[in-house]
Amino acid sequence: MNRVRLSATQAGFSWPSISIAFFVTVLASLSYGLLEAFAGAPRLSALWTYTIAMLTWGFATLILARRLSA
Repeated sequence: MNRVRLSATQAGFSWPSISIAFFVTVLASLSYGLLEAFAGAPRLSALWTYTIAMLTWGFATLILARRLSA
């Protein structure tokens, strides 16, 4: 079994960026779910959840990588 080894810098921002993306996605999903339920907002595709998660993860990774490499 081949394992991918992360450098110390990559390991330093991998879990924080994943957790930031998770919590932002949960917060956005919960907020929009409440808007759907109480304000009559239109239903969105589940693809939006994936898009928000991946974009947040990407931005968090870039920001944390920049911060740790400087």
